[in-house]
Amino acid sequence: MLGFIVLSGYCIHRNGFRLGNSFSLKAYAIRRSFRIMPVYYLASIIGVALWFLGMQIDQKLVQTLTGTSSISYWCLLVKISGIASFIPTLFTCSFEGNAPLATAIVESWLYVFYGLVVWRLIRHEKLKAIYWIFGVGWVCSFVIVLFNQTYSGWWHNSSFFAFGVYWWIGAKFSEKDFSPQYSLLVTSILALIPSFIYSNLFLVELKKIGLSIIFAYLIRLVDNSLRQSKYLAFGGQAGYSIYALHAPILIMLLILNVPLYLGILIILLVSLMCHYLFELPILNYGKRLSKQYI
Repeated sequence: MLGFIVLSGYCIHRNGFRLGNSFSLKAYAIRRSFRIMPVYYLASIIGVALWFLGMQIDQKLVQTLTGTSSISYWCLLVKISGIASFIPTLFTCSFEGNAPLATAIVESWLYVFYGLVVWRLIRHEKLKAIYWIFGVGWVCSFVIVLFNQTYSGWWHNSSFFAFGVYWWIGAKFSEKDFSPQYSLLVTSILALIPSFIYSNLFLVELKKIGLSIIFAYLIRLVDNSLRQSKYLAFGGQAGYSIYALHAPILIMLLILNVPLYLGILIILLVSLMCHYLFELPILNYGKRLSKQYI
């Protein structure tokens, strides 16, 4: 998951407001919205539907596998809006119906934040206020989690502020004029040394930041050494549908005692159908619509 967030920041900035690239904020907003939200809403609906269906088959097993004992309209509203990315007390709501989507909605808020930063850059306005807001938010969130370990799950899986650091590390490494030094890689490795003490949130965070730097460094190396591949590009696009749908489908298949190998094939088949029949047409429409603002 950490590598995925770093890769997301790298790819968005690589194709966005890097030095020498033109950028249309409206076009960016349309493309990002059509890219992530339709599948997010569909996967949420499917997750809730399969949860209710599973509850009719094996209530105890469904509650164990999903970590959800009930689903409420309030929590569904929290899940759809993504406000749990900022409020740790709402973290359990983001799990209802389809738990892995808690990460996807954080990414959508990071897209919004990136757009805000670029908008100020386009207007030649200083980013000091934005940096201060994000920095204060990160410190406050970290302190809250540091003194209340029950929120550590939120910090590691659904925090806008925690993910924002990893995301922007990836974005920084994508810049054309950025030359990562080997000392940076060595520093990131050194940050991993004390991280065997997993009960210490500060040390764990050092580890995650160090890993983010390593991931970003490797992504940059791969990006600069490999030729473009249509198969890799397809995997990147279809991968979102697979990620968004795999959990509720897998849980339902486990309830029905479907063998794991067959379950994997079913997940891939359903996800690819979703990609071709739902995600791709909407994505292409968003691209056509965004061209009006380029």
